[in-house]
Amino acid sequence: MARPTNEPLPPAGAGVWSQRWGQAAEVILRADPEVDAVVRGSDQIAAGLVEVARER
Repeated sequence: MARPTNEPLPPAGAGVWSQRWGQAAEVILRADPEVDAVVRGSDQIAAGLVEVARER
């Protein structure tokens, strides 16, 4: 589902590139069940996100 152009995007995060940081994406996934894509900046962050998504 496309996000309306007048709705602001969530802020970008900054921090240590770790698996724990990827797990923090759980907040995004719970806030919007329509999320169907997430971009991460490293394999470690992506691994944390995948771990959270599998538990979902």
